[in-house]
Amino acid sequence: MMAWFGISFSTLQRFKREFGLEKDMQSIRKQQAKDIKKICERNGYYASIRGKAPSEACMEATRQLRASGFHPMKQLKANNPRKYKRLMRKKSEQRKELWRKEQLRAFYGLERKTNLRIPQDQPPHPLLSALAQRVRP
Repeated sequence: MMAWFGISFSTLQRFKREFGLEKDMQSIRKQQAKDIKKICERNGYYASIRGKAPSEACMEATRQLRASGFHPMKQLKANNPRKYKRLMRKKSEQRKELWRKEQLRAFYGLERKTNLRIPQDQPPHPLLSALAQRVRP
């Protein structure tokens, strides 16, 4: 701006103080949020979150990224190993919990909710058999 108006830095600062021109972080963040929302809407991001298919431009960009060798999990592992490890641990716990629940459903003869192949000839857990014996008269 200084070169554009042909003034020095101190003159620019004086004008700024005289006119009360201050950078307000709240307004800057608000403007950034508006800009991000506009870009996301243009790219079809919000529509895909709401259950609609992503735009064709978004799908093509994803295909090109994947074709060039990009994979989000590899990128996360390279950029932030701790976060990657935490995510992998969470996924593992969820998988183990799902497996455990499905095993219990199979053991008690309840309706299956997944297509996991759970062996049927496994002996029941010792605590479960002890509990079943207590319940019987």
